[in-house]
Amino acid sequence: MNIILFETETIQKLYPVTLGRVGFDILCGGTTLYALLQRAFATTEITWRVRDYLTDVTKLRFPVAAPATGDCLYLSAALAPRIATIDLLKEIIAQKTETVLTAGGDIIGAYLRKPFAAAETADIAETLAALSVPATDISVPRLQNLWDVIFENEKNIGENLKYLAQFFNQKTDGVYCGHNVTVAPSVVFDTSKGSVILDDNVSVSDFCVLRGPLYVGPQTIVRSFCELKDGTSIGPVCKIGGEVEAAVVQGYANKQHYGFLGHAYVGEWVNLGAGTTNSDLKNTYGEIKMKGEKTGHQFLGCVIADYAKTAVGALIYTGKVIGFNSCVYGTAIADVPSFTNYARYGAKQITFPLELAQKTQIAMFSRRNVSPNKACQDLLKHIFSLTAAERNAAGVREGELNFIV
Repeated sequence: MNIILFETETIQKLYPVTLGRVGFDILCGGTTLYALLQRAFATTEITWRVRDYLTDVTKLRFPVAAPATGDCLYLSAALAPRIATIDLLKEIIAQKTETVLTAGGDIIGAYLRKPFAAAETADIAETLAALSVPATDISVPRLQNLWDVIFENEKNIGENLKYLAQFFNQKTDGVYCGHNVTVAPSVVFDTSKGSVILDDNVSVSDFCVLRGPLYVGPQTIVRSFCELKDGTSIGPVCKIGGEVEAAVVQGYANKQHYGFLGHAYVGEWVNLGAGTTNSDLKNTYGEIKMKGEKTGHQFLGCVIADYAKTAVGALIYTGKVIGFNSCVYGTAIADVPSFTNYARYGAKQITFPLELAQKTQIAMFSRRNVSPNKACQDLLKHIFSLTAAERNAAGVREGELNFIV
């Protein structure tokens, strides 16, 4: 059997999280959709169809499978990673009956006995909708709004970790470790509400408190006096400190100093300066909006996109979105467009130059022993152009960053 992952136009609802990454590579619930499918369908080839400008960077992370033959499971890349969804899909496959899968009226996939013939530019969802195949409506969680990444993580991490635990070694009751994990003797584990998984080469320093459900990805360092709790997912090669609650840190990110991160999403190659703190509760205890939309949530922090940075002591208000490759100085009381230097006083909003972004990317990569490559440099160039209208609409101007009031 083959699994074919595809994106639709709805992926834009997840900008800026998905500006630089494909939907099936979003960390949520202790795993990504791609990684969960790999675990659950170990002998199955997984291929994908993504936005053109992401093809080259996607090839760096995910192998390009041979053309599909035989049974095929088409799946939307916006499905939230959840083991219960995988179990449901296995039941559908076992019936060996062709069907188009829908959720709430939207096409989210199909099970077919052979792949359909379609041009490389064809919209897979539209092609599936046109097939003369009966539809099956299923109830599965999807990532349809920015805040869904945060709350689907919190909802699903407990059950996902119960499944993933089998691939790790049990250290103590409810604590599971990969290879070469080091944990200081003074570390406290609390697994009363869920398991803790520490992946390969994780290091946890003295006097940390780790409360499950919690996932910490490969080669991540947890600094002394850190508290991770309430359904947090940390990706690979991060440095984590301070207090982190019900948050997702995608990977290759620095949040190694004191400060609170709660009900938030942090992308890759992000650096949070010492003392950076976000608010996840309004003073009125009311519903929080994000991007001008009601979320239905009382607790909601921020979304920080890939390559963003904050200065020391930065504060971020509830529901704020920090764009791709943007820098925050002081207090963020509004959303920050991509490629923007944001300062509450003085400089206001100044464009972050593309050339400086590319130079900074090379410097960051070298600190993590990642080789610079053309695909990642070209990605910055494309997203800089793609987000120009966003900056223009927000009144971001060219100029030199300064802090003169």
